[in-house]
Amino acid sequence: MSLKNTLIDIVTHLLDWEKKGLNEAQTRQVIILRILAELGFNIWQPFEIIAEESTNSNNYRPDFVIKLQRDCFVIEAKALGKALSDSDVEQAINYVNSKGLRWAILTNGKEWKFFDNDLRGAASQRLAFDFSLQKIETESAVKYFEQLLSPKIWRQEHAAELVADAIRLIQLQKKLDELILSIYSSTPAGLQKAIQNELTTEEQRFASQYFDLIAEAFSIDITAISESKVINSPLIASQLVESDILQRLRDKLLQLMAVPEKNRRGTVMVQIREYEVLNVSWQQLHTALAELLIDLHRESELTLTDSKNLHSYPESSYSQLSNGKFLLAHLRPSDHVKRVNKLLKMLNIPEQSLTVNYKEESYLLPESR
Repeated sequence: MSLKNTLIDIVTHLLDWEKKGLNEAQTRQVIILRILAELGFNIWQPFEIIAEESTNSNNYRPDFVIKLQRDCFVIEAKALGKALSDSDVEQAINYVNSKGLRWAILTNGKEWKFFDNDLRGAASQRLAFDFSLQKIETESAVKYFEQLLSPKIWRQEHAAELVADAIRLIQLQKKLDELILSIYSSTPAGLQKAIQNELTTEEQRFASQYFDLIAEAFSIDITAISESKVINSPLIASQLVESDILQRLRDKLLQLMAVPEKNRRGTVMVQIREYEVLNVSWQQLHTALAELLIDLHRESELTLTDSKNLHSYPESSYSQLSNGKFLLAHLRPSDHVKRVNKLLKMLNIPEQSLTVNYKEESYLLPESR
């Protein structure tokens, strides 16, 4: 049985089960564990779905600790007919605190509440997302479970952050839902206008990273976007990049874009293959390429300096890299092109993978040999 069919079956029986007074153990059995199994967890493996594990402090015993390569999240279950109270929320937060985890899920089988322990405030203020199986369409419930609880997500190194991003994306889609069609057209241009006009600066930056997924949620086809229209937009039409090295370059640039840059010099539009358009600076592009070489243990091929040598140029002309050293990235435009071209070739990035637009000039890099 698929997750969708399982959820349909569960929702069909909810009212009857609630009338019969499904207790907590039964709720775990017929709802929670069934959903976890359909998501791909091995519910028969007691060291993957750990029931009532004692923690090191205060003898807390959460209903389930989900463990893959590492402890992932905690599930605190209540009986189907029980309203989820503030004390239940505090209990769930105490569990993640005792385990040193970020995410707690509190559920009575019908209501599902996701608490982010990185949020500040009282326990109840750490609610990041919630939904009710009786109040949303089955397709939406499937999407939420797969995006937030799937073992495919939680096996990744930064799973907790990915779940936080997924929740932000869901919330942005909800915010835009009533605006698309009613005010803005269901087109790439309409979606871009909605994002620019209706979202905060921080939300716009986040939306730009996931423009393709937001468009997909509204059944907007972005494959036919004109390059001339996209190239002048700070938004990203972020389709999947084929090459692993190009994907990693994209990720590095997105990380740098999320950090406000002082003395931004030389705004350039970087298009990766036919899909990616990123509004960055020359310095960010140089920094991303240098970080890739560091990741590949090839930093010896870079010209770097220690902080004590920062005397020839202003400090803002340098980028501090993850290895603690500094890269000089304040150059003339023509030298920027030469340096970027060289770094791309050092990384063996396929020819003409990047289109770099600066002012009136356009460069296909790395150049053909």
